[in-house]
Amino acid sequence: MTRRFLWREGLCGLVWMAGALAVAAPPTGPRFRVSDSGDEVVDVQAKLVWRRCVEGMSWTGATCEGVPELFDHSQAQAHATRVFRSSQLPWRLPHVPELKRLIDARYRYPAVDPELFPHTPPQWHWSASVSVGAGGAFNPYNYGNIAQGRTPSSVNQVAFLHGWAVDFANGESKGEILKRTPMVLRLVRVAR
Repeated sequence: MTRRFLWREGLCGLVWMAGALAVAAPPTGPRFRVSDSGDEVVDVQAKLVWRRCVEGMSWTGATCEGVPELFDHSQAQAHATRVFRSSQLPWRLPHVPELKRLIDARYRYPAVDPELFPHTPPQWHWSASVSVGAGGAFNPYNYGNIAQGRTPSSVNQVAFLHGWAVDFANGESKGEILKRTPMVLRLVRVAR
C-alpha cells in the first residue's frame, strides 16, 4: 500500500493531508497584539479585544496605574453596560473560557504576561459565565453537593446566588462564588 502525503497552503496556514484526513498545522505568529493606542490587547486567534488594565486602573502609555476597583457581580454587569453606552463599543464581562485564554503558564502570581497586562491583580476576576463545561443533571451522590446542602430543589437557587470567576494568581476557575463578593473586573469585546 502506497500513501501519498501532500502539504498545501490554505487560509489557516499549512495543512497536511493524507487521504481524506486533513490536520491543520499550529498557527504561526504572535497570539496577542497590542493596539496602536497601547491601551488594548487583541487576541488575534479568538478575535477578542481586552482592556489592558483592570477597571479602576488606567493606561499611562507605559503601564497600568491606579487602584483596581472592586465590584459585586451585579455592579460589574452594570459597569460594563455603562462603559458600553459611553464608549459606543460593545464592552462586556468575559466568559470563563475567554478569561482563561489570558492565563500564561510561563508566569506565576499573577499567571498572566506582565508586558501585555501590567500590574494585573493576582485576584479573582468576575466572569459572565453561568455554567462551564457540559453541565448535566444534579448529582445527589456528589460529595460537594451533599457537603454544601444542595438538593434537587435548591440547586437552581444556589446557581442564582453564585457566579463564576477566574483567579489570576494561579489560573483556577470556580463557580461557587457568592455574587455579592467584591472582585476585580477586566472588560472584553469582540474585535471588529
